[in-house]
Amino acid sequence: MNYFELLEKRGVVYSAKRIEFYIKEQLFKGVNFKDKRALDIGGGSGLYSFYLALNGAKHAVVMEPEFDGSTSGVNEEFKEINKELGNLNNISLTTKVLENLPEDTEKFDIILMQNSVNHINEEACVILKEDEAARKYYLDYFNLLVKFCNPGATLIMTDCSNRNFFYDYKIKNPFSVFTKSIEWEKHQSPKTWSELVSEVGFKHVKTTWTSPNVLGKLGQLLLGNKLVSYFTRSHFRVVLTYEPKG
Repeated sequence: MNYFELLEKRGVVYSAKRIEFYIKEQLFKGVNFKDKRALDIGGGSGLYSFYLALNGAKHAVVMEPEFDGSTSGVNEEFKEINKELGNLNNISLTTKVLENLPEDTEKFDIILMQNSVNHINEEACVILKEDEAARKYYLDYFNLLVKFCNPGATLIMTDCSNRNFFYDYKIKNPFSVFTKSIEWEKHQSPKTWSELVSEVGFKHVKTTWTSPNVLGKLGQLLLGNKLVSYFTRSHFRVVLTYEPKG
């Protein structure tokens, strides 16, 4: 049984095939993580970090303090998955938030924020573009984050944009199976996040728009662009690299 089949068996994901497509063809496509150290912020039970650990990462740290938007019981799930994988020694989980990490914490080459950036502070995220205090909160957070980044570190951020045709025009979304749990007002555009983290030393590399996994490669080919995404679920991936100032 491979890793993706294990996830399906445990009920962590609905389909092994779909999550394999998302991880390989969308989330980590073009990202070199062999012998790299990764920090998975809001990583839940470690779904993505276990993949890294199984495929050459030197160490993957799952940060899951169970803040707003997270799921309870993930720590026990992490332990059980790791046990079934043979107790990997290159993955670990911390329940600390970034602000409480010790100063001597290892530095990372990959930072993953898979649908978690808006949950850092949902109230601040809503008013991020209009409120200076909210903006400062996130800037302070990213300034702290870079203290744990090696030069050249890759930041991968995924989330839904706050712009979606059906939300903007208050029309019932025929794709609600993919979007029914999204609180659109608690999100920001990839451009907004890219501009914000650029102020602390990250450089934008690429923005892509993801299609529903059920549609596979054909779906990504036809629907994986900004325009079509605006009329479906508005889900993006931004890749940036850390280039220290000075």
